[in-house]
Amino acid sequence: MRHEPATREELGCAIREIEALLERLRAKEAQQPAPAPGLLERAELMYQERRSRDRLFGTDLFGEAAWDILLDLYIHHGRGALVPVSSACIGAAVPPSTALRCLGKLETRGLVVRRADVDDRRRSLVTLSGKGLRMIELYLASSWVGLG
Repeated sequence: MRHEPATREELGCAIREIEALLERLRAKEAQQPAPAPGLLERAELMYQERRSRDRLFGTDLFGEAAWDILLDLYIHHGRGALVPVSSACIGAAVPPSTALRCLGKLETRGLVVRRADVDDRRRSLVTLSGKGLRMIELYLASSWVGLG
């Protein structure tokens, strides 16, 4: 079977279809619910307290990189910001290799999702999964009862 080269019109049509698909994908991603009132602030406070503790005691004494990643992703979700994998690693406050291992474990447990950045194919983005979002909100709500 012989294929003819695509015309400019056919290529333009294909590009418009791809752009429409990308727009629907972006709209679907934007539909994740906003954090419950007060939970974003609680997560931000917890994350800031952890960084203050690290500055005082050092980063090698206490280690919960996976929790730092989850908090950081939750905060970014609440702000509507996309998180490249490299930024998630920085947010973990551990060496990149450790952070990547933690991301792998979080992904295996279904708490985070990695995907290609549709705007920049050189990088990958990471977000909380629906399960991860529900679990962190449940924890934040239950661990701060009476404190907020």
